[in-house]
Amino acid sequence: MIRMALLGFILLANYAAAQLQTDEYWTDWPTIEIKKESKETVTLNPDIQWRLDCGLDSGELIGKIFSAAPGSDERIFLLDEQLTQVLIMSSDGKIEETFGQQGEGPGDLPGAYRLFELSDGRIGVCGGVEAPTFLLGVPSKIVLLNQRFEPAGQWLCIGDRSAMVVATIRELRCAGDHVMISSTGAMFNEGIITQIQEIAVIDPQEGERMLISQRSIVEDLSEGHIAERNIYNPYAYGRCDVSNTGRVAFAPDRDRWQVVIRNSDGGGIVLKREWDPLKRTKDQKDKIRKDLGGYDGCVVLNNEPAIASVRWRPNGNLWVEPYGAEFRDGSLACFDEFSPAGEYLRRIKISVLDWDSSYDLQVLEDGRFVVLRGFVDDSEDDDTSEQKGEVFLLKVKEN
Repeated sequence: MIRMALLGFILLANYAAAQLQTDEYWTDWPTIEIKKESKETVTLNPDIQWRLDCGLDSGELIGKIFSAAPGSDERIFLLDEQLTQVLIMSSDGKIEETFGQQGEGPGDLPGAYRLFELSDGRIGVCGGVEAPTFLLGVPSKIVLLNQRFEPAGQWLCIGDRSAMVVATIRELRCAGDHVMISSTGAMFNEGIITQIQEIAVIDPQEGERMLISQRSIVEDLSEGHIAERNIYNPYAYGRCDVSNTGRVAFAPDRDRWQVVIRNSDGGGIVLKREWDPLKRTKDQKDKIRKDLGGYDGCVVLNNEPAIASVRWRPNGNLWVEPYGAEFRDGSLACFDEFSPAGEYLRRIKISVLDWDSSYDLQVLEDGRFVVLRGFVDDSEDDDTSEQKGEVFLLKVKEN
């Protein structure tokens, strides 16, 4: 596998001014204006259900746990990015079974980025990558396995790939057999590159894709700079989700606090809110510039995005994570909660004693939380001699 800066792999070509096209079909939907002020803040203190020691002294061969998904019978699936394997955790935190390896053979996995379990017992696993990179040479598909971990089909991550140089999975969520996927593809033709970013839902029985929204960026490669704005994908990295009733929520614009909620019947609502831009520090901008390629031609934006993540709750409420929220001691994350109708209810902070927001908090589709901490930062580093990773399952009783 080769990891390269997004679209920079094409003759080391760089970005010029881009033409952005988005099908904003939601402009005619009812809009709910959210007041700028936060309502009462409620702190939720989750209980730790179990802890998994992933260090070398644990007796288990575990690389880097990257993501998690809920399973039947209170199980948890953990995806090991480094070893390309799946760990099935029992309700009491024991490893029931481990399966998977990187490859293209029957039962092999195309990568270890996201996974899910359907109600009929099929398990889906896919490769993918975080912004702003593509992984070259990785099949952009979801591999399905049955309960015996035998091949049970595959789904493509994007629509017509015939003209695309590369296509990459960016996000995947599954709740109540409603599967949602975000993906990015790129086409190159005579100095023009077209980047396609889309979000779609997948029929779990037939694997057919229904496009929810698409964003295309057409760029001329004649000038030399990589612009962060051009590679930002609003339909990715936690900024989209599907509920257990088939509602899809996503934040379609980087610099506007706006959440589109699409119902399963095709209608929907839009939440809008006044937003004060959060300035980035020099260190934050330097890190992003490094991610873009690390040279002077990289154009980094001065502000953070308006929305960090969007997550449905099992009761139908929606959590929207803002950038720049003030954390109390021990806070892992902060969310603004909305009712199914879009009414702003309260601000919620997730707090665990002596923990902070540097830990990776993953909000699962069934309402539980998985916290990852202590894993190596470089997923391509084979040296795990200093690894002291831990996985925690948290559960909270919501008021």
